[in-house]
Amino acid sequence: MILESGVFLQDIPGHVLYARHVNSETSEIGDVVVYDEQDSEFKSTIVADNGQLVFEEAYEGFKFTLNKGQISRTSKRTKPTTTALISTAPSSASARRHVLKRTESAWRGDREMNVAQLNERIREYQRIDAAQNVKNINRLKVEIQKKFSIPTACLIFGLLGGLLGQIVRKTGIGVSAGYSLAFFLIYWIFLIAGEDLADRGDVGP
Repeated sequence: MILESGVFLQDIPGHVLYARHVNSETSEIGDVVVYDEQDSEFKSTIVADNGQLVFEEAYEGFKFTLNKGQISRTSKRTKPTTTALISTAPSSASARRHVLKRTESAWRGDREMNVAQLNERIREYQRIDAAQNVKNINRLKVEIQKKFSIPTACLIFGLLGGLLGQIVRKTGIGVSAGYSLAFFLIYWIFLIAGEDLADRGDVGP
């Protein structure tokens, strides 16, 4: 949530807040108007010289304190508006729907599982029906091989990069970029094509 000077803020549930002066470092606000719409029967308007607005994680909501002002309350039943002077008016607003929650999930995709988990998934497919799930089994076997082949490829690229750097350092950046692009394309074609062939069972994982 961003509170800006001279802009109506509607992010606080049940409230509309306007502050002419905002100190983002101290959360202090000045020349404040707050429209409190939490109560369906009573509507309140608070005008204050200054105050402070903070978000408290433990409370899961906003707490603000307004100083030196007045509060006006209007009811649907009683038409007249009652106004009272205030020296300090603390208020709060729950914002549980606005708080990010950490969630835990036991489900993992192929790339998120380790080798033991992938092997266990393969055994599950084999127990259900190995012939019907051959494509899924091949896919998981390929993923196991990628756990080793991709880190190995990184090491090889690192070694090749050092060697190529020594060889082509006198030929200019164009030749170096050409060699790099060629190696990358070869690697990418083998990775994509090999994975596709292995998924179909045309080659071993």
